Amino acid sequence: MQVVFALGISALDSLNNAAFSLFLLLLSKIIQMLFLSPSEIVSRKSDFFIVDIREKYEYDFSNIGCINIPMGELCNRIAELPADKIIVLMCKSGKRASALGNLLNIDFGLTNVAVLEGGIEAWREQVEPTLILE
Repeated sequence: MQVVFALGISALDSLNNAAFSLFLLLLSKIIQMLFLSPSEIVSRKSDFFIVDIREKYEYDFSNIGCINIPMGELCNRIAELPADKIIVLMCKSGKRASALGNLLNIDFGLTNVAVLEGGIEAWREQVEPTLILE
């Protein structure tokens, strides 16, 4: 079962960064999958550990400055993921990231995983319209 929770950042504006991070970490332990929009991430980007799971050639062509660990490699590189931050997985549209997020949660017991809803396509639409994807 997958639970989708839309988090409205405006409701949390009064929280400071540390409280916000703690809130998201605790929330991720309660629900199975957390989806965050680009606008929810952009103002607090440093609070998250964003992983672009697209292939290296996709990342090399266009990225938002986060770490690149391709989907096929991530399960073998779990040790590189922090336990004290929300890990936000991103791909082109969010579909690969969602599938990998579920795998990490179910098979590896990671509860601090979220998905960038809409992937880098949504990031371009909401945050960085000059980003060239193709």
